[in-house]
Amino acid sequence: MIRYLFLGLAVACAVASPATSAEQIGSAFAITGSVTGELRSSPVRALSPGSDIHFKEHIRARPAANGQFRLIDGSHLVVGAGSDVVLDEFVYKGGAVRARLKLTKGTLRFLGSGNRPGQDRVSITTPVATVGIRGTVVDVTHSPNRTAFLLLHGSAQVCRRGGGCRMITEPCTGVIVTRGVSGVDRRAPAELAADFPLLAQQPRLWPSFRAESVCGVSPVVNPPERGSGKSAQAPSDGDKEAAVSGSYGGYGGYGY
Repeated sequence: MIRYLFLGLAVACAVASPATSAEQIGSAFAITGSVTGELRSSPVRALSPGSDIHFKEHIRARPAANGQFRLIDGSHLVVGAGSDVVLDEFVYKGGAVRARLKLTKGTLRFLGSGNRPGQDRVSITTPVATVGIRGTVVDVTHSPNRTAFLLLHGSAQVCRRGGGCRMITEPCTGVIVTRGVSGVDRRAPAELAADFPLLAQQPRLWPSFRAESVCGVSPVVNPPERGSGKSAQAPSDGDKEAAVSGSYGGYGGYGY
């Protein structure tokens, strides 16, 4: 009886506690080029479609590479070419998630699951900014001392490290964070393409990793790739849902 009591307490604590560094929080859906993952005190490993990703894992995509990942709450993450991202915090409980992604260079896209609007708490941090989002689709790019943020769906608050914030609610608007926080504006497509390469590269992403709008940026027309550096035929409508069902129960979109 005592043995079962302790077992029950251990399970309860595990559910209520943040993920441990070796705990799986998602998996790679599609990898193009060389993308690696690294946990502290563990060797760097090459990621491929189906690879588990873990809490506190450092994901790096080399130039011309990208990784498309699905997290266990149903959200989606794209790590763009030449990018470094750390899965810095992840707690999934009661259908809601609290997560923090750390972008040290390059670009990423985050697509919230939309499962529990207003209850998820997701932030993206860079060396100069913090972006708080809820059930939202965003692109974020960081270069030395400069973070560019673009809202694609939902709402978000962008803050400079040390103070000064802007709230964004209008799709295709964004802010630039350097020493201060710029005003919220709608920039020309050419400027957006320069700061947010995933807009032009959207046809190379699988359907569940695409935003509803590319904000007027002309796309580069290439089919998505499921493997590592391998070409692929563009999926048919019937193939799309099967391709994105992945390991977590048939999730086929980002819920909007």
